[in-house]
Amino acid sequence: MATMYAEFGDKSFELTVSLRVAQKINQKFKQTTEQVMSRLVDGPPEEIVNILKTGLADKEREQELEDTVMDGGFGMAHLRNVTGAYLLELSYPGTPEEKEAAVAASFGADETAKNGLRQMLGLPVKSSSAPRDSGSK
Repeated sequence: MATMYAEFGDKSFELTVSLRVAQKINQKFKQTTEQVMSRLVDGPPEEIVNILKTGLADKEREQELEDTVMDGGFGMAHLRNVTGAYLLELSYPGTPEEKEAAVAASFGADETAKNGLRQMLGLPVKSSSAPRDSGSK
């Protein structure tokens, strides 16, 4: 099973990366993963922490995660960044090659949107400039 780690200072929390977890998050918030991601901007911290708690591999550490995030001196920006990275990993799991294939196959997304996804996923951005005709004959 794929995992990733949420880092808060010297504490690391293992998060499960699976379609089942994405489904649980969608059900909990009654929204798609993309809609949940958009809530990171203005959602209250306890709601954002609940996203991470849903994916926590060791459920016995839920209170520790909440206490670390809420009382550990971490700002909202750090919480949003960690949670956003997790939601992206749920949406685009796998190796860099698998992620690139998923981005390239994104239905209805233009190259600018795909490059935005690549950037968020830490993938190389593709050049969108078309070859130019030099005009020489």
